[in-house]
Amino acid sequence: MLCAFGATAAPPKLRYSTQGSRTIVQVPGKAAKLSLERDATVAPGAAVSSWKVVGALGNDVVLVTDTYASKPGAMSYCQAGEEQFLRVIVVKPRPRQTFSSKIQSCRSNLELASPGIEWQPDKGALTIRWLSESKTYAITPAGVVTLKH
Repeated sequence: MLCAFGATAAPPKLRYSTQGSRTIVQVPGKAAKLSLERDATVAPGAAVSSWKVVGALGNDVVLVTDTYASKPGAMSYCQAGEEQFLRVIVVKPRPRQTFSSKIQSCRSNLELASPGIEWQPDKGALTIRWLSESKTYAITPAGVVTLKH
């Protein structure tokens, strides 16, 4: 499946697929691939159920969310639940992840507030608001992510 970064002058596209219990990301036309980690709360072998671009910083840094089915628990616990991650991916010279955060989880009782994700590209500022806390990160044009508060 292809996913455009949006934003400025013709940024590249990401291609993603599921291989076993991994999500593989590739920039079309490049051989290098990025394997995204999942945690034990994701159902084994689950394919990506949702892939969304949250924002971009220039043509080389992209913020995406990827969502998977939760690993089922006893008595149908989280049977229809979801696990969601927010990731910062740098495209050049080869795709690499510089940040990952679990943002929603049925298994871990983690839920975003509304609005849950705020991206301010002019400031390079990403705010994640959960029901229990909020964190703001600074993201540089090189994709370096640091916690602001």
